[in-house]
Amino acid sequence: MSQMKIYYTTSARGNDEVFTNSLHIFNSILELGHTHLDDFRNDMNQEKVYSDSFEEKKLRYKNAMRHTQLADIVILEVSTHSLTMGYLLNVALQNNKPIILLHLRNRLPAFAEGIEKSKLQIWEYSMKDIDVILSESLEQAKKDVTTRFNLFITGEQYSYLEKKSIEKKVGKSEVIRELIDTAIDNDTQIE
Repeated sequence: MSQMKIYYTTSARGNDEVFTNSLHIFNSILELGHTHLDDFRNDMNQEKVYSDSFEEKKLRYKNAMRHTQLADIVILEVSTHSLTMGYLLNVALQNNKPIILLHLRNRLPAFAEGIEKSKLQIWEYSMKDIDVILSESLEQAKKDVTTRFNLFITGEQYSYLEKKSIEKKVGKSEVIRELIDTAIDNDTQIE
């Protein structure tokens, strides 16, 4: 598996079990040959996170947004219900990033389970199987990493994209991806 840039984090409100598991997850991602864009451990002191100055909180927010945009894949440990994790999930979805949500048994991210996006994976894990889950989920997410390229189209094609974008309330890039996915599905069915 080629090296991916990963943005991994979890809630500072997580208990000791979540924090210990998160340390293992962080290290496992490195062992799989990937690069972290951020070190979540810097923000795991709940007391500090909430007592930081406005400037420190603003920097934390800017860094999280930048890391989400730069990441090939976003991984969130969501066993602790957290507005921050929900917000980061939404930003990753808006940026069309492959996302892996990890949670412990009986700590389902109920709201996230209702999201129908092919690039979103939700995995229940234990410390016995987390390394296998990370390997499998990262391999799947790698297939969903987008590649940027320039596309020259006619005015008529642009008008069509604009119309469909407005109708579906998504970006023009999403319309193009859907058209390509449909063509791939059709070609696969023919073979």
